[in-house]
Amino acid sequence: MTTREEKTKKQIIYFLRKKFSMEVSKGVRFDLSKYLIIDKGEFLKNIYTWKLTEFDLETYFLSIRNSYKIEIGGTAGESMITTDKESQHNALLIKTDFQIPQLIIRPAYLREKIANIFLNFDIKLNNRKEFNKKYILESSTDNKELEKLLTKNLTDELIRHNGFSLEFKDNSILLKFEKEFNEKDSVNLFGIGKIIESEIKNVVQHGV
Repeated sequence: MTTREEKTKKQIIYFLRKKFSMEVSKGVRFDLSKYLIIDKGEFLKNIYTWKLTEFDLETYFLSIRNSYKIEIGGTAGESMITTDKESQHNALLIKTDFQIPQLIIRPAYLREKIANIFLNFDIKLNNRKEFNKKYILESSTDNKELEKLLTKNLTDELIRHNGFSLEFKDNSILLKFEKEFNEKDSVNLFGIGKIIESEIKNVVQHGV
């Protein structure tokens, strides 16, 4: 990561801290290796953590750094070239006391659609045509329960965004964009987080 890129990212963090109510969580770090929506790099670390005070549920804004090796195809007669790649993302982690099922929602890229033809892992929700087209949903939970939990308000919000992933695991919800973080996606992340919090609370607490 260049010095200029690092400066830009720091400026975005500064902007977010001014726009949203949050406080530094010193010494609070989360093990992100258990979440499947995050690539397992050689260096995967939650480097900074802020607690969001405007959320009702215990919610954290995370800065994540990851590095891993990728192979670049060589020309004819040459072997693959391995190089290091580093990425940095923002994410929200919402912790709950609710018993929520494990599930993953991620972009329906072409490779995912092809894999699903053979493995049939994508779950389709009734009357959610655009969501089904844009996202892959994986879970061992019954369709009716998923349709109750993933309200139309929630899935309609996800349709508005590109390259977005979320995972429900161990009564927590992790959400992030696939791209390295930028100002627009980071602001959207907070908005999506508030909608998810509101919809999940309504479903779990009031059954609506």
